[in-house]
Amino acid sequence: MKSLGKIIITIVILALAGTMIFFSFEENQKWFVRYLDSFSTSEKEVVEIRHIPGEGLRYINGRYLKWNKEKMTVSDESGKILWERTFLMDDPKLVIYDNLIGVYDRVSGEAIVINFNGKIVTQIEEDSQIFSFKPGKDGHIVHIKEEGRELLKIYEVNGEHRENLIFTDNYPIEYRLDAGGAMVTLLELEGNGLGTRMIMYNAEGEEELYSVHDQVIIKVLDIGDDRLIVTETGIYLQRNKQVIWGRELPLLKDVLVDGNEIYAIYGDNLRIIGMDGETISEMTFGIDYEKLHAHGKYIILAGEKNLLVLRHKEQVTVHSFNWEIVDIQSQFNDLIVTTQNGVSIVRIEDKLVEEEETE
Repeated sequence: MKSLGKIIITIVILALAGTMIFFSFEENQKWFVRYLDSFSTSEKEVVEIRHIPGEGLRYINGRYLKWNKEKMTVSDESGKILWERTFLMDDPKLVIYDNLIGVYDRVSGEAIVINFNGKIVTQIEEDSQIFSFKPGKDGHIVHIKEEGRELLKIYEVNGEHRENLIFTDNYPIEYRLDAGGAMVTLLELEGNGLGTRMIMYNAEGEEELYSVHDQVIIKVLDIGDDRLIVTETGIYLQRNKQVIWGRELPLLKDVLVDGNEIYAIYGDNLRIIGMDGETISEMTFGIDYEKLHAHGKYIILAGEKNLLVLRHKEQVTVHSFNWEIVDIQSQFNDLIVTTQNGVSIVRIEDKLVEEEETE
């Protein structure tokens, strides 16, 4: 009997561990939300569950970060302070990327990388002023502007200098590191106009991945083996380094790929496009929306102070905040909306209908 009890306990522990690992991945959380959504077809509304006030407050991975350019405080959802750190810098800047916190001083050239446990993982000191800094799990990039050239100085996670990328006739406007090397988007002058190229720099040299003329590449989204190139004025689907189709979208603000559908906000319009480039549907709003976010079966459009919720390509509800929206994230079936005045935790729930009184 004791052996049977130990076996049952072991099975329960393994099942709990497996469940925790499964839900630690964002895609699995989204799947679970979609599964719950499939049971409800009622009219919806956005309900605020909780609001944590605080100017400059940010929500990141279940924790709340407060930053006032001198002191950083990280708390859990109950409000308990997990750690604090003070910075003595002349012109401090904060950047959060790849689940790391970067703080750098543009004047002195000092850069610090901190993990979410409050531990300093990297310290960098430059002799020149820092234009920008991007931390990452595969290394860090320091962007320095000098007369006649620009430098991307690449460091290992432990702070050891790896290499310099030097640019004299073009300008790096976006960059990141991955296991394969450095991905850099370059702005180039072309006669009376301009263009952009995305280059991969690795141990074998450099490789041009994308190139567009008279436009600026904003980002590139992977869709299986294909890639969607997003510029300021349109989107282009690339397959085997060939553009299959392109769509002009003036005043393009944000693009989201959800399954086999591409959502694009341009001007005060939303266009939903299939993978063949054909328009599935289009709608126009009376107000501008700036950002798209996928939340289970819902697509969220975020404006200055407003949220619009779509389900199955149809509007199901809207919601307004008193403060400007800074960011929006998902945590299971909760939406975490960061505003200029704090963080609001909201949910999309069935709308309560008051029953009419019977005489």
